[in-house]
Parts: sequence; C-alpha cells; structure tokens
Amino acid sequence: MVRRLTTMGVAVAMLLAITGLASAALAGSGTGGQLEGRLWVLRVYATGATMDDVPPGVDANATFGGGTVAGNSGCNTFSGSYTASGASLTVGALAATRKLCGEPGDSVEAAYLTALSTAATYTATSRSLLVFDAAGRPVLYFVAGAWTPIAGHTWHLLVYNNGNGGVVPIIAGTHPTAAFDPDGTVSGDATCNQFSGPYTAKDGSGTIGPLAATRMACPTSALSDQEAAYLAALSNAKTYSVQGSDLILRDASGALQAEFTAVPLSPMPVYGR
Repeated sequence: MVRRLTTMGVAVAMLLAITGLASAALAGSGTGGQLEGRLWVLRVYATGATMDDVPPGVDANATFGGGTVAGNSGCNTFSGSYTASGASLTVGALAATRKLCGEPGDSVEAAYLTALSTAATYTATSRSLLVFDAAGRPVLYFVAGAWTPIAGHTWHLLVYNNGNGGVVPIIAGTHPTAAFDPDGTVSGDATCNQFSGPYTAKDGSGTIGPLAATRMACPTSALSDQEAAYLAALSNAKTYSVQGSDLILRDASGALQAEFTAVPLSPMPVYGR
C-alpha cells in the first residue's frame, strides 16, 4: 500500500532534515549541486497536493549526463533532454517504452514522469537529490544509489540501434548476446559470428571495443545487417545503466544503442549450427 502524506508532511520533513536538505525545502527553491555522474533512486514523489512513498518492489530512478536524463520510471524505461545551470533544472519531453506492468508500478510511473516534467530547481548532495517545481514545492526526492555491475550475466539483446535513426527488435530466431567479464573483456554472439574485445565500465560510463569477430558469412542480408548494426551499437556506447533485469546502453548524446535482458550464465547459442 502506498503511504500518502500531505505536502511537506512529517515523514518528508524528517527525510529532508536527516539529509541536510531542510533549509532548501523551507526556502522553496533549490541550491544546485552535482547532478551528473550518480544513480538517483526515487523514494518520494508528488501526486497533486500529496507526497507518496515509492512502494516496495517498484524500481524508479534517474541518471543525468550529457544533456540526457534517463532511467526506470517504475514500470518502463524513459529518456529525455534536460538543461541544468546553477540551481535551475528544466526537463524536456520524455519518451518511454510502453510495457504494461499493473499496479502499483503504473501509478508510480505516471506520477513520477509528470513530476519530473515540472522540475524548475534542485538541490543535490552526495547522498540525495530534491527537485522543486516552479512554485517552489518539492516534487521528487531521491537518494544516491549504487551502480549495479554489468559483469556476471549473459545479456540477451532485445532491441538495437539500426544506424538509421531507429531502434528495432532483433530478428526472430536470432540470439545476439554480450557477456562482460570482470577482467575487462566482453564477448558474445553477434548474430552469425562470435565477437570479443575490451571494455571499461565505471559509475555509469564506459567504452566498448575495438571488437573483433569471426568471419562466417550470414545466410541472409537481413542477418548480416543486424550483425553489423549490433556491433556498431556496442562500439558507440558511452553510458550504461541496469534497470531491474535490463541493461541499457546509450551513446554520448543519450541515444539508445542497445537494450538487453539478463539470463543466467550458460553456453552461448551459435546461430545456424
């Protein structure tokens, strides 16, 4: 059950006091701080004139960097543009995937994205982030979270950037993957061939490549195109985030490059053999 409070009620006031944000809230506007380079985990969000706690089991968060805000909205993943200067924060139009999750995730998502779009100022510390609307009302409260490591899973590709401005699902019957080893090597199934190469990953930023692949010819041009686009998307990736069981890779501009789902480590399937 969602815990509902009046705006700036007792529970929210205690959160602010504990994290050193009470003066900012009482002042009715933010004081700025380091917004980028952190994983912000949503704890409290505004719904009209109330502040609600994020229910247990609902994953909602945000990362800011390079003019792009992205994260998990409680059900789907989202992204959009933002600008931050001093204590001012403006969030542009937000786009999200369209999965239906049911309650309470759907309600949290709708309220979270609405509140985020009203952002006007913010206060960030090493432990928490408080976002205010243009009237000076606190609308979102986050705590700093720990980045989930990407090693230790085989990631199964769901969608990828096709290099023509679109994000498309994988071809049915193919099994592109990526496995990031702790030693700094990434390897997987590219579609028809196997690939490997170095990678770096720290606090949501990283690089992949250069990648090398075997040279078996794909049986169709569609499979060949998917393989080439997938490897290019990996090489273009500059940021990562783990949202629940999904891994999301984006380029420096914030454009989605690839999205995966995690499965237990197992021998990788090889297409056509």
